[in-house]
Amino acid sequence: MAKSKNKHKHNNNILHFSIITAAASGDSIALSLVVEHYDRLIMHYSRRHVYSDDFGHREYIDEVLRSDIECKLINKTVGFSFKPAE
Repeated sequence: MAKSKNKHKHNNNILHFSIITAAASGDSIALSLVVEHYDRLIMHYSRRHVYSDDFGHREYIDEVLRSDIECKLINKTVGFSFKPAE
């Protein structure tokens, strides 16, 4: 039976363990890959909605919030420690 395209696509969206461990140890290239991996999600949570009588509904990306989320992701990634499997 043929594999589902959605299942195959999901597997491509997972960060490789070596990237995560390198980012956790402070590797700047690995950290940029982690931030790039979560960029769409960060942009989603940085979106602001504005309503006005003149323009109606508008959306924009709050760059301060986006930067704050990226900094928190980097700080948590660098401080991440792995526990061995039992």
